[in-house]
Amino acid sequence: MAFTRGYATRCYRQRRPITSAWSATIVEFILTLVMREAVAKISPSLARSMHLGTKGCICDFTDDLEEARLKVLSAFVCAFCREAMARDGHPFLADEVVRILKRDWFGPSDDPQSPAGISAKLGHNPFTTQGLQATQWDKFAEAAHGEIVKSIVKGIGLLVTASVLVLVSLSGFRH
Repeated sequence: MAFTRGYATRCYRQRRPITSAWSATIVEFILTLVMREAVAKISPSLARSMHLGTKGCICDFTDDLEEARLKVLSAFVCAFCREAMARDGHPFLADEVVRILKRDWFGPSDDPQSPAGISAKLGHNPFTTQGLQATQWDKFAEAAHGEIVKSIVKGIGLLVTASVLVLVSLSGFRH
């Protein structure tokens, strides 16, 4: 979670929406993390296992946002991890993990009986990413900052203009 919080903080400071590079929702990201930890508990050989390269597998580890996005959106368990799960006595675990990560069980948003439909009734669409929203205070501070800069530039312009006019008028009185 520290990776996500750090990325979100950087996006917020740069006033860049998370959705610019991240189309997975936080629900999907958390679901993937929870499933990864569940697999580690059930299959001991995968408890400390992570891939060196990115395959899009649930056991990938990366600090790169695009690779993390691939992991979250691909719903994939590689052959190495499938074999490890089978060796640990869970030959069908990989198929179940993939089924859960594909989120077909979540149902459509327009079905009032599905988890997605219930979530939509509560005002949250789990299939869209909204990114960070600026608070009213942040919007005010940003607008005020822009106005302050404009006022300073205007003031400097007026000061320079006044100074030039004073110098020209003073030099005209001397001759």
